[in-house]
Amino acid sequence: MDAKDVPAEAKDAGDADRTTDKTTDVDFLFDYIDSVMKSPAWDSEVMGFIDENCMVFDNEEENKFEYTVIHEKFAEVVESLLTTHLHDISITPEAFAEACERARFASRSNKEVFEKLLALTDFLTFKKLMVKRNMELELEAIQELQQAQVPIIAPSDEEEAEQLFQMALKESAEMSVAEAKAVFEKAKEAQAKGAKDG
Repeated sequence: MDAKDVPAEAKDAGDADRTTDKTTDVDFLFDYIDSVMKSPAWDSEVMGFIDENCMVFDNEEENKFEYTVIHEKFAEVVESLLTTHLHDISITPEAFAEACERARFASRSNKEVFEKLLALTDFLTFKKLMVKRNMELELEAIQELQQAQVPIIAPSDEEEAEQLFQMALKESAEMSVAEAKAVFEKAKEAQAKGAKDG
């Protein structure tokens, strides 16, 4: 039987099967990327970057040039992670971009994955995330100081408060997370030693 002898209904059914296969392949790709973004390895890389760089971000409306530089580095980290995971399943970034263009709204889960990826590249979303994480880390540090019974002395007036705040911001911006933890540990040791001696 030649191709011209195949009934039109059978041809249409074959086309529908190929379309379904393509949709299934694309859905698989979106599901795969979703599972990658929920994996501990992804979380470790992304949150590690955020934790190392969030100290620079404050809650002011002004967007500093430094924020843009960090955001660009973050986008590079995300793109590299995504490319690596796509490579693991023999998909090129270009093929993934084409799949996003074709099927990003084909299902609710595809749309959610696509929106998560877009959020990772959006500067304002990134800034909010960085400010939030910086505040969380500051709160954790305060709680650890309180648990270690390190006295937290309030400044005597607004001017002193602002000076101390600016000094702390400058020092924290210059200090890595590891250095900050080392300083904290030294303070705890000194506090413990002082309690023993006293």
